[in-house]
Amino acid sequence: MLGIALLGSGRMAHVYGPKINAHPNLQLVAIFNPNLASAERATAQYGGRAYAELDAVLANPQVDAVVIATPTTTHLEYIQACAKAGKPIYCEKPLDQSLERVEHCLEALDQDPVPFMLGFNRRFDPDVSQLQAAVRNGDIGALTFLMSWSREPAPPPIDYVKRSGGYFLDASIHDIDLICWITGERPIEVFATGSCLFDPKIGKVGDVDATMTTLKMPSGCLAHINNSRSCSYGFDQRLEAFGRQGMLQTTNHRDNNRCSSCCRKAGCCCNNQNGFKTRCKEACQKESGS
Repeated sequence: MLGIALLGSGRMAHVYGPKINAHPNLQLVAIFNPNLASAERATAQYGGRAYAELDAVLANPQVDAVVIATPTTTHLEYIQACAKAGKPIYCEKPLDQSLERVEHCLEALDQDPVPFMLGFNRRFDPDVSQLQAAVRNGDIGALTFLMSWSREPAPPPIDYVKRSGGYFLDASIHDIDLICWITGERPIEVFATGSCLFDPKIGKVGDVDATMTTLKMPSGCLAHINNSRSCSYGFDQRLEAFGRQGMLQTTNHRDNNRCSSCCRKAGCCCNNQNGFKTRCKEACQKESGS
């Protein structure tokens, strides 16, 4: 049984807390937040002991590994401290919003090597992993086009948007990771653009809520990413791989798969799952090994 310390008690901590508790070989022994009252509210839900001091968490002999689910700006400091303490680390994405600070994170892990994983849970979605395996196995021949759609049911709170680093860094990063993972390549050309079409408050803080990204890979494969902060018919998340000898698709998870079009009009049979917590539930479980 591995003892886990959960750093953070905000939005993503409420994703990881239940997942840790559901794993048969993990035990949540500590939850850390400089705001002790917040940590205490989380421990009331998920168990463990609340801490306001990270040094005290890392000194606890019951803590075998840590999950970092704190604001992105804290990741560097916490990775450095946890690596120095010899604790394996799972860190929520992104690593940081600054390439310079990302380099400092990597330096810390080189200086104090510990097992480290960055949280890109969509790789563990069974539909996605099957598509990736089929592409890499050559089932559809040489890959020519790869398309990724990810449209969220509703925009997040504006306070979250302000500190998210922007829509590309906060959300499109998942699709970019999948494109690179599926193709086994990194892009040599990128074109990206965005607009604010749904929530004016997002535009007022300098961000966008609708984006398109095109990537050209070294093999010549062209990839397209389509992201939206709002989607009237639920969580729309799909992939399509088009090769010289065939095509593969992942479809939305619905209560009723007869629907070929999506809307909110009366009689439409589209019942897409209504958020990342439900759509990504199985991916998160497989990511954690449960």
